[in-house]
Amino acid sequence: MLDLTALDSALKQFYRDARVKDLVYKKNPFLAMVPKRNDFVGKNLPVPLRYGDPQNRSALFGYAQRSTGPSTTDASKFEDFLITRAKNYGFAFLDAETVEAAQSNMGSFVREATNEINGTLNNITRDLALDIFRDGTGVRGVISAFAAHSGGETRITLTSSYDARNFEVGQYLWAATSSTAAVKSASTFVPKVTRIDTQGGYIWVDADVDNTGVYTGGTDWAAADSLFVAGDAPNGASTRYKIRGLSAWLPSAAPTSGDSFYGVDRSVHPSRLAGVRYDGSADTIEEALLSAHVDVSQEGGSPDLAIMNPFHVKQLLKEIGTSVQRGQRDAYDAKVGFTTVKVLTTEGEIDVVSDHNCPVGVSYLLQMDTWTWHTLNGGPRILGPKHDSLSMLRATNADTYEVRVGYYGQLYCDAPGFNCRVALPTG
Repeated sequence: MLDLTALDSALKQFYRDARVKDLVYKKNPFLAMVPKRNDFVGKNLPVPLRYGDPQNRSALFGYAQRSTGPSTTDASKFEDFLITRAKNYGFAFLDAETVEAAQSNMGSFVREATNEINGTLNNITRDLALDIFRDGTGVRGVISAFAAHSGGETRITLTSSYDARNFEVGQYLWAATSSTAAVKSASTFVPKVTRIDTQGGYIWVDADVDNTGVYTGGTDWAAADSLFVAGDAPNGASTRYKIRGLSAWLPSAAPTSGDSFYGVDRSVHPSRLAGVRYDGSADTIEEALLSAHVDVSQEGGSPDLAIMNPFHVKQLLKEIGTSVQRGQRDAYDAKVGFTTVKVLTTEGEIDVVSDHNCPVGVSYLLQMDTWTWHTLNGGPRILGPKHDSLSMLRATNADTYEVRVGYYGQLYCDAPGFNCRVALPTG
């Protein structure tokens, strides 16, 4: 008899680990290549970092021993980043009648189910692939201006046209005056994305969000407001619900006194605790990478990969011209490969990879063995305890079955100083 347990088993067989990795990694190079661990158990994870050597040294024996001169000995400098997991959820809803009708045909059931499950996996994977480059606040874009209202919609122009690719039709949005500020009327005012123009950098929502008279259900949205998918924003709290990606570990500005990143004040030694920064906005792409690599090398690092938006890879290819050399980098734990562009540095070649999730105007020059995507039992994946009986459940408030996908995990770096954030020219 084909019951719910049998149907669930069919899904588990279809969505085996290798297949899920193929779905997750193919268009997301950094997510694919970052080293992974699946044993993030316990409440948190201390990541120790030694950023300074003992300073009991001198040409004078007594000064080195501290038997004369300064009397206080000086030990190694350590910090512990106390890493906590972030959570992310997606739901695929399967119509109960369709499930019942397919029970006599397992193949038909799998075909019907995979339409929704694949889409849900793609949604949460895209979200993770964006987040892994960002700072944990969940910002998808920033409002530049509003256009005239028409048919109950408002067109929003984004400050970066490339950010239109960060939105999807059907998303419900929040807005706030900054990436960490309280959300404007979150409980009563949640407009939905109805249209997107990725070429022009516009999105449309189904409300008069700047309140010119058509709709008055919430607080005015305004130019310079940050936009989030509903439920992602810090909403005025110190909590970061999204993973802390490259922009959090390698911030655009050096941390100042009072910084607290996983409990660490990185201002004590910004380059070793928060990475190296190089302003290459006035350089060519190749010059910027070469100079940044020199800076990181002098900090003791050996970066082997540069990741940037396709816009900048195009610029780099124009600079190099016919002398371009290509290579390939593979995913960390799947049979997925990515074409790279080779750039010569003072310590040999590095691979440059195009990733459409990387923001325009920045490249991350990375020593990949210092990074880890650490999860509880892997992810993104179909959720459920590793050895439970069912991952497909009957919904309690609708005539549907639900399949939950998501992850519990965090990105971390055990040697930020061996990595660099490179500002790139955008003209």
